Amino acid sequence: FFFFFFFFKQKTAYEMLRSLVGSEMCIRDSGKANDHTLTLGDGQFIKGFEEQIIGHKPGEEFDVNVTFPENYTDELKGKDATFKCKLNNLKVKELPELDDEFAKDVSEFDTLKEYKADIKSKLQEQANKEAEKATETNIGKKLAELIKADIPEAMFSNEIKHNFNDFAYNLKSQGMDAVSYTHLTLPTNREV
Repeated sequence: FFFFFFFFKQKTAYEMLRSLVGSEMCIRDSGKANDHTLTLGDGQFIKGFEEQIIGHKPGEEFDVNVTFPENYTDELKGKDATFKCKLNNLKVKELPELDDEFAKDVSEFDTLKEYKADIKSKLQEQANKEAEKATETNIGKKLAELIKADIPEAMFSNEIKHNFNDFAYNLKSQGMDAVSYTHLTLPTNREV
């Protein structure tokens, strides 16, 4: 038997106990599954399965007939399957009203309008930063393609020193120095 928990987008949820029995097929591990959770409406199962659950009542037993899609495993693709189902009970997921009380409960804002404006502002700021970073990356790539000069050895040395100093600073902020870090991370004679 298989335990299913479904949430349907229109505030409907189903729990069901079911066994999987496929005509002329085997669904891994003897063709049965137990204690599986699935959200109704998310399309996580085989196409056509969820639609056949809707409308049944708690305690009702029914079959769900589906065909495994062509992009499934070689042993199952294109094969028909019958799922013997029993709807165990029905639950409803109540979503809170999107109002000022909701905004007060989940944020520091007094109104939903202020909360939405803050979310929009933060999302816009994030999108702007991502766009700026992508632009900088693209410019750097284009410049690297256009440069046909040798890079002086001093630039490499300076970059290595800069990276090491940054790393040492980060270690120091965590209460460790570069020498201690080296002793901790280098292999000992026994490890070599």
